[in-house]
Amino acid sequence: MSFESRVRLIDAAGQVIAGDNPLVATITNNPARELGRVTPPETWVVTQLSAAGAAQTIVRAAVAGQRHYIQGFEVTVAGAATTASIAITLEFGAAVVWRTRTLVNAAVGARIDAMFPYPLAAPVDQPVTLRVTAGSAGVITEANLTGMTLAA
Repeated sequence: MSFESRVRLIDAAGQVIAGDNPLVATITNNPARELGRVTPPETWVVTQLSAAGAAQTIVRAAVAGQRHYIQGFEVTVAGAATTASIAITLEFGAAVVWRTRTLVNAAVGARIDAMFPYPLAAPVDQPVTLRVTAGSAGVITEANLTGMTLAA
């Protein structure tokens, strides 16, 4: 697949310095190097629903000789509003690297998300875990964890 986009260079006063230069890019699924360029790594997403009133844990297992990079996570309240806050932790191995919680009385549809502008790098050969504590009775949580895994 390829696409073409036009690029205009504009100075601070809004004047066009160079106009409508074509910028052509080709997207492939080949992870090998092509003409000195490297295809971006493939990302993964793990998604899960909790049972009503239950905690949940998402684990991205360790891969020998590789490192997980976490791009972000999201937890949404569903089923019923919660009368207690829900704790969310992101762990690399046994180390907690990110901790947050929902508000008390979070309504259905309330969402906590963290998208990291620079992916968080887990240690080599370590699993990544997203833990979500139980909400009150009837509360279901929807959790998503996204990242990529690369050779160390």
